[in-house]
Amino acid sequence: MISSNTVISREILEEIARHFNLEEKKVKLVKQMGGIANENYLIEAEGREYVLKVIRDNFSETNINKEVEYHKVLVRNNIPISTYLKSIKKDYTYVRNNLPCVLLNKVKGKTPKLDKYALVEIGEYLARIHKIHPKNLPDKTNWFSRETIDHNIKLIRDCGGAGTKERFQSLYSEIENVDFGELPQSIVHGDLFADNTLFEETRLVALIDWERVSISASVLDFCMTLAGFFLVDQNFSVKDRDCFYKAYTSIRKLEDIEKATYKQALSCAVFALASWRFLHYNFYYPNAEFKDHYIEALKVRKSSVLDSLF
Repeated sequence: MISSNTVISREILEEIARHFNLEEKKVKLVKQMGGIANENYLIEAEGREYVLKVIRDNFSETNINKEVEYHKVLVRNNIPISTYLKSIKKDYTYVRNNLPCVLLNKVKGKTPKLDKYALVEIGEYLARIHKIHPKNLPDKTNWFSRETIDHNIKLIRDCGGAGTKERFQSLYSEIENVDFGELPQSIVHGDLFADNTLFEETRLVALIDWERVSISASVLDFCMTLAGFFLVDQNFSVKDRDCFYKAYTSIRKLEDIEKATYKQALSCAVFALASWRFLHYNFYYPNAEFKDHYIEALKVRKSSVLDSLF
């Protein structure tokens, strides 16, 4: 496990630079860029900027290699992403010194204000992703899988307080017997909130943080993004929702079965988001400041703005 206060020494920074075939004597750690599940650092080398991502959340070289296969498909389909740099060993990870990390080219851009321009761009690109139906991509776990959902509710039953267990059990009961595998499947981002996008003015230039990418029900990804919008902006309105929906459906129409299971899909997305927050801050990486953040996520399901789409 990596602590949330990772210290990257000059020696380690130079070793990482060598691993990724950069000039180690000219590499410079500029600043820490934040991150929730992982830690991100801005570094400079040879006149260029890179993002060094220290992976603290369920690191696996196998998962990174699987993610790269998805990257290749996304790039072929003109989805703007930031890809991992390949090392001198032809892999994508540095795993020594208890410091599992990857390196990416930094994309110029900023997290957008959630206005109509951002909603349209994100909606259209999400729909383009959901129109990709490649074969032979590796299986990859995600927030929405039955295995993950059932694993999380078991942990919550084991370690949560009475009120917490009741809240999650109520939500779980709405999705316990729903087979989302019967819904239209596609590549899903799994975590496409506004802060995982980069914009230059009103134009989306990159979708970032693809660690959760997998194949799953498209409508679950659609609902996760909606839930994320409402979570970060309590003023997210019916007008905003409809703007996003119109942009999405201008590229990809939701099928009748997706509309019919929308509310269960929204419950699944909220359960996935809230259970990750609860377990991350109360079980895996206890943090007194954030231990109750899952409650905000659970409240998203009670939003009439989201519930009334269909």
